[in-house]
Formats: sequence, structure tokens, C-alpha cells
Amino acid sequence: MRDELGLTEVRKTRMINQIRHQIKIEQREAEDERREAEKAEEETERIGKIPAKRKRDWDELNVVLKSKRGKDGSTAFSAMEYGQLPKRFRTDEGS
Repeated sequence: MRDELGLTEVRKTRMINQIRHQIKIEQREAEDERREAEKAEEETERIGKIPAKRKRDWDELNVVLKSKRGKDGSTAFSAMEYGQLPKRFRTDEGS
């Protein structure tokens, strides 16, 4: 059976399903964008609450880590480099 556009019921159903699928994809993308914006805002707020001294500490550590970071994201330190880190970043408890 054909309607005024000449579409069969099967083709209509397929078109409706394709449209629904596209709408779901767009909704998912919009939700992902909203979450990313929310995370960025939360990160900005969190950074704003960190005392200036602590921000400086993390900036120092990030500079060291950036130069040492491998392609896989891991960071290896030599004993000498580890010894040069501020004490607050060492895990050896001052031993």
C-alpha cells in the first residue's frame, strides 16, 4: 500500500527509525558537550579555591613532569631528579 508520497509502510518505518536514531545521536553529543563544559567549569572553580602557594607547588611539579612524560603518559625519574623535587612531592617520607 502506498501513501500520497508513494512510500510504502516499510520505507516509512525505516525513515522514522533513521530520524529517531539521528535525534538520539544529536542528543548524546549535546549531553557530552554539556558535561565537558560542566567539568571545565568545576575545574576552574576548584583551581580558584586552591591557595596561591599550593598553585605554585603544582606548577613547579607540572613543569618537571612535562619534561619527563613519555609517549605513553608514564613519568620516570632518576634518583637525582627525584631528590630535587620539593619534599612535599616525595613519597619516601623523608627517609
